[in-house]
Amino acid sequence: MTSPRVLDRLRVKPGWALPIAVFGWAQLVLLGWWAGQWPGLLSADSVRYIIHVTGGTWTADHSVLYDSAVLASLNLTGNVALLTFVQTTVAAACIAYMVVALRAVGVPGRWGALAGCLLPLLPSFGAFISTVWKDVPFALCEVLITATTLQLIAHRKASTGYRQVPRRLLVALGLELLGLTLFRNDGFLLVLVIAVVLALAWKGLRLVPLGLGAVAILISFGAQAFVYPAMGVKPANSSLSYGLFDADIALAYAQEPDTFTPSDLALLSKVAPLAAWKGADNCYNSDGLFRSKGFSLVRADQYHKQLFALWWRVLERSPVTVVKGRLCRGSVAWSVMPPPSDKALLGRVVTRVPSNLYSNSSRQIPADIRQNLATQPLSDKLGRAAHKVRVETGKLRYQWWMWRGATWCYIAYLVLLVAALRLRRWDLLTAGVASLANQLTVLAANPAQLYRYMVGPIFVGFLLLPLLAAAVRRPAVAAGSPAGPGQEPTGLAKDPAAKDSATQEPTAKDPAAQEPTAKEPAKEPTAQVPEASGATRAVEPDADSTSPVPPVRSKK
Repeated sequence: MTSPRVLDRLRVKPGWALPIAVFGWAQLVLLGWWAGQWPGLLSADSVRYIIHVTGGTWTADHSVLYDSAVLASLNLTGNVALLTFVQTTVAAACIAYMVVALRAVGVPGRWGALAGCLLPLLPSFGAFISTVWKDVPFALCEVLITATTLQLIAHRKASTGYRQVPRRLLVALGLELLGLTLFRNDGFLLVLVIAVVLALAWKGLRLVPLGLGAVAILISFGAQAFVYPAMGVKPANSSLSYGLFDADIALAYAQEPDTFTPSDLALLSKVAPLAAWKGADNCYNSDGLFRSKGFSLVRADQYHKQLFALWWRVLERSPVTVVKGRLCRGSVAWSVMPPPSDKALLGRVVTRVPSNLYSNSSRQIPADIRQNLATQPLSDKLGRAAHKVRVETGKLRYQWWMWRGATWCYIAYLVLLVAALRLRRWDLLTAGVASLANQLTVLAANPAQLYRYMVGPIFVGFLLLPLLAAAVRRPAVAAGSPAGPGQEPTGLAKDPAAKDSATQEPTAKDPAAQEPTAKEPAKEPTAQVPEASGATRAVEPDADSTSPVPPVRSKK
């Protein structure tokens, strides 16, 4: 028989039942997506990761950390199924952690659990999680940052601000910021925005987010300078950093060719025919320039300094054209509707992986691995259902709410504003810092209309919806009265500038408010003894007596 001690260890601790249940449900749903898309959906970038770590040249064009995870999965299982499975488990844990954070700031558990249980059903989350993309862990880091920020807000005290928040939460925030820098090459830009916003908002702890952000950025830069070369990874091509400037030049040349001097045209001709530059007039996408006939990435890398100097001259001559072009390419960050279909593809996950893995370059992958990358659902029914959902929800009518991160940015900001007004806690607005950072950085520098660049705000915005039901902390129930439903003090204090009456400690000046302790038993009630004049006087019980005060009969 199982001993009582073992049963006590197996018993779920109070407060853990709800997040465990949410985790279990999310994991079950995500496993359904995983089984229907086994071993995992692949994009052209996914194939590039695999080429990096198997037969091709490993460069830092993409996340080296994620490439290493791909390599580990290939070595252990011969395909990417292990990697995508781990992604489902981590995603389920992130949802459960968010439910815990919401409850910490006063959201009733049932509402946080409802959002956590619905999110995995959406293809923009469920199908995305079992795709081989570095954007999967990157987006989950944004969810974690949001949850940790909510936890820190819940631990904030009116008198000391954030000085006494648990150090474990600060360590978690530092690791989450580090994840942003390691899973995407431009992640340091998001970290900069997040660190500055939190430093401005955190009273008594302003230097900590700046320090955490600086450490995360320095580690990522140090890895690129020392660790990756030691692993045999070559530096990223400069076209990743300067490609957006080249796209600005192409757009200006297509719209205002008369502003270019003969020396400017000579420089452009060294990289690609002038027709290629002029033909790249699609402001929504910069990839058209680099895929045009005659454009040489090698020569663009060779002349990147001269091209960057030309960009500055173009900016001086045609600032409006450059700014409009950036806003157009960054529309995935601010527009709730997709661009015209003839300008860019609609946002969605991969619907079907082609047999040639997108190009002949996949032949660099060893044959035994390449044949294991084809989509082979573990269940035909789940495979057909997952494919049908991916295709159907990719249509225009679903775009604005299922695939547009900008929509959920605005929803998140509105939810946070309403919650801050109701609870009178303006620091709640900082919970949207990850979405804000993502939106600003994509708006400033974005190469194409890819929904995955703004997928993190979709998850964050959806999971923040329950904040509309956040409870205002109420005073504690009076001593001796039953505590019914809704009478317990939960949530955030309404006024952070003053102590809540429910949390004030009794003082010596108010002995009636002091609770009895084991060393000092509670005082017995006094008896009212009538005086001869008709008045009454209080009679204290004997200090050493534990029996109740006997009734006193009035004299007639």
